[in-house]
Amino acid sequence: MTHYATGLRIARALHGAEHAVDDALLKTAALITEMVQGRKTAQLAAEVGQPEFDHAMEMMTGLAQARRAVVANHKGLSAVAEAQGIAWRREGTRMDGPLEQKERPPLGLVVAAA
Repeated sequence: MTHYATGLRIARALHGAEHAVDDALLKTAALITEMVQGRKTAQLAAEVGQPEFDHAMEMMTGLAQARRAVVANHKGLSAVAEAQGIAWRREGTRMDGPLEQKERPPLGLVVAAA
């Protein structure tokens, strides 16, 4: 498998992971909203469902940590791709943006620049 094809597969998987975390954040936010709205609509005391609310907020905190990790992973993979002479770029919000192969500088230039 070529560097280009490998990079493309990794980029698509990374973008899929990014979208999955975003979707989980949205769904968890919707859950929290429904929990609060349901309690208010039913005119229940604030302490009703508090432990469950706390758990939902823990979910959100965990997802925020996951999002930070995905962002860091993206940055790291971009550096690896750049070092290998392969970079991906996205067009708009498409998940399958094309990869472009970059010309690699002569080895002497890489060593001199490092």
